[in-house]
Amino acid sequence: MKGNFRYGESKNSKTIMIVVAVVIAVIWYIVRIQNSAPAKVASDEGKCNVGMIDVGQGDAFLVSCGETRVLIDAGPASGVQRLANYLDARGIKTLDLVVFTHPHEDHIGGGKRVLSDYKVKRVMMPDAVSDTAVYASLLEAIDKSGAEFEVPKDGDVFEVGDLRFTVLSPIGDSYSDLNNYSLVLRMDYGDTSVLFTGDAEVKNESEMLEKYRDLLDCDVLKVAHHGSTSSCSVEFLYAVSPKIALISCADGSQYGHPHDETVDKLEGVGATIRRTDIDGDVSIASDGEEPWIVG
Repeated sequence: MKGNFRYGESKNSKTIMIVVAVVIAVIWYIVRIQNSAPAKVASDEGKCNVGMIDVGQGDAFLVSCGETRVLIDAGPASGVQRLANYLDARGIKTLDLVVFTHPHEDHIGGGKRVLSDYKVKRVMMPDAVSDTAVYASLLEAIDKSGAEFEVPKDGDVFEVGDLRFTVLSPIGDSYSDLNNYSLVLRMDYGDTSVLFTGDAEVKNESEMLEKYRDLLDCDVLKVAHHGSTSSCSVEFLYAVSPKIALISCADGSQYGHPHDETVDKLEGVGATIRRTDIDGDVSIASDGEEPWIVG
């Protein structure tokens, strides 16, 4: 009887030790995940929200903050219905500001539809001209919409509701590539910040590092040029040091976006990456203190 009692006691002790070890492992894993990735939230209601809209090979971002609505780029014509569905599902009827970062079709293709279907109060574009029909059509739509039209300059600061924007690029005025004319906007909400970069390339990054280095550090980076190697220099990424990196690109992109080299560099600076070709629509929310990935 004594022998059996000792055997059972030993067996129970081993079981307890295993349970304790499992509990410790689970706790360690949870802490590690919390420390290495943005926290999840169940809802973005009542917060500032940045939505990366899956419009295929192009860019379209909706910022919602209180009653304020800002659209940054409108994607290609091929993705305009996705954009409209996204806006309509959120009951959007009025846009306080629409920014077209530069006049490439994958950023302005849905612009005519936006300007005709929604009340747009204000439009911003860089001082860049394209000879394409889609650009001419966009200018006509802007004129017909009655929206206030502005061409911001680097260093300009403006507010839309509780959002504060600073224009960081373009700094020059004689680029050979339209991508270099991309409006780069730093958006601040409370203590959180997002850097919208359009298709700005390494040349622009070098100019911003020289002139606005102290303003580059941001929580969220909209990765330029859909993750192409033409952007995202190592020095620039370390200056931004984003917690979250957003890449808007098509599934099976004909350009191979995002390029593996860019993804590796983003991982190297510790950014959590979300991309439309894998994740579809992506939502980032903030309470003014920290950004969270909602979906």
